[in-house]
Amino acid sequence: MDWLYVGVVLNSILTSGYPSEEACLGHKDMLEKQKIYGTCIKSPANLIGYGSPILLDNGRSICITGSPGCP
Repeated sequence: MDWLYVGVVLNSILTSGYPSEEACLGHKDMLEKQKIYGTCIKSPANLIGYGSPILLDNGRSICITGSPGCP
């Protein structure tokens, strides 16, 4: 999983992992047609094995639970 899609649906965080940026962007485009908005981000290799992604700072940044510097 090299790319993460992160979005919000009914006040819940939606995350999905993808092997390529193109696959992630395709998923993003499909959801936007249903009025569900999110973003694709590059997943840092050193965070594999940590917890779930969480949104911080009003959705402008991402933090992986359990990673250094993240609650």
